[in-house]
Amino acid sequence: MIDQDDEPELRAARYDGVVWPRYARVFGELVLRAVALPPNAAVLDVSCRTGIVAGEILRSMSDATVMALDTDEAFLDAARARNAEDDGRRLFVARQDDLVHLAFSEDAFSNLVGSLVDRATNDRQALFSEARRVLRPGGQLVLSQPLRGSFLEILDMLREVATKYDITALTERVEQYAHSLPSAEQWAREAEESGFMDAAVDEDSLVLGYTSGAEVLGDPALHMATLPECQWCAEAAPDPMAVLYQVQHAIDTYFRGRVFELTVHAGCLSARRSW
Repeated sequence: MIDQDDEPELRAARYDGVVWPRYARVFGELVLRAVALPPNAAVLDVSCRTGIVAGEILRSMSDATVMALDTDEAFLDAARARNAEDDGRRLFVARQDDLVHLAFSEDAFSNLVGSLVDRATNDRQALFSEARRVLRPGGQLVLSQPLRGSFLEILDMLREVATKYDITALTERVEQYAHSLPSAEQWAREAEESGFMDAAVDEDSLVLGYTSGAEVLGDPALHMATLPECQWCAEAAPDPMAVLYQVQHAIDTYFRGRVFELTVHAGCLSARRSW
């Protein structure tokens, strides 16, 4: 019901054609607005996807270099192609399956950025630790991801199914996921407790509209945003597919003839490594 085509070239094309304009652009633009590059900036992008943000950083300063990481080789190939003039010269891409052990020396970068970093890791403390290690003293950290309260409408549908069928484990997973998203205040506090200073979170929002439950569960943008976590929640039930069917049915029933709107609260954390 929420499967996505796994062909590598299609993943990259789907990201550029659907996910970026419909969803990821807001998060990327928050990062680009917040990043402050010093002369001869050395930037580490820990969730580069198809290289859109990395390319904008390169174009903004002629003496900047970017080390771009992602978990997906198809996205890395797209990043190389998008920034072919700078590939191997000012842009260097590499696969990184986790952000717990970055393969770089201490004090290597002036800036560390990550747009939609939640797609690369949910371990914020581990990322803070590694970011502090690889950033130079005073170096800037800029990360974006959804904030608490995002996707509330579809989470409420899951809660309704859990209550209707008395599935306690489903309720527990929904609440666990909902609370895993940080509030702006929590995120800034976590950064400062991890050795960063001047932490602040800029916020924006977007609304995703759908005309049917099938459209919700088939949306490539939403698949990147939250559907894997919704599926994880559903797997707490004896029949996960039945849970997702009930969500789809509820959307079709309650919003027949109307648009089902899903609200996303986008946040961008900016902080400096302590001296």
